Amino acid sequence: RPRIAALTTSSTEICNVLITIGRGSFEGSTPDQFGRPRQDQLRRPLTLKALAEALGMELIKAKPLAVLYRKNLKVSPGTKTESDGRKFMRVQLRAPDGTEFVVYNTHAVRWDEHQQPNPAVREQQIANLTKKADHETLPTIVGGDFNEDSRRPYAAEGFETHQGEEPTFPTQESNDPKLQTKLRQSGTPRQEGPGSTAEAIDYIFAGNGADSLEGEVLKSAGRASDHYPVRSKVAIPRNNQTVKP
Repeated sequence: RPRIAALTTSSTEICNVLITIGRGSFEGSTPDQFGRPRQDQLRRPLTLKALAEALGMELIKAKPLAVLYRKNLKVSPGTKTESDGRKFMRVQLRAPDGTEFVVYNTHAVRWDEHQQPNPAVREQQIANLTKKADHETLPTIVGGDFNEDSRRPYAAEGFETHQGEEPTFPTQESNDPKLQTKLRQSGTPRQEGPGSTAEAIDYIFAGNGADSLEGEVLKSAGRASDHYPVRSKVAIPRNNQTVKP
């Protein structure tokens, strides 16, 4: 389930990063007259490796999370990818001009071990990651499936997004029973199913000197997942070494 961030430094250089969960996206199909995916054209899901190759991007995985980034970026020397299961993964990247920034990917829990809704656990997970991101000294991007509207806790720490309240879950296409079966077979997390209340729960936040410029929900990609992808354009200060004391 991709979340796409288009990151720009204060120069004209463009650095694309894709934040995703699970095995990737379904290969495309043309819609029928009602705008739904044609079931006879749905093929096997793309693996993250195949997705990275198709996009010409590098891939870092920390199951079940992943970050893809353009080949003009490099993992910052002397750093390593951090992860804590589905709670978060952290990658520090460097642009060709030496500008560095941090990317977090997260998938907040919705159910406890008994498959019951547990908002307290989710809220604590989000609070912990917000605090961790706020302690970064480099420009920071935090994206993923928060399973709730997380704008308030991130705004309290100075993180911003230009996404509004447009729902990101579930997609209209994901209520199709045949697509539901294919999504489950691909390893996509449990679906809400038909009749679910539409929610805005997928976000990309920018903070610590990173500036959110644009944000949108990509409704045209609904057949790729049970969530719509979100796209954000973020400005990163050039050669910014630290943004906090």
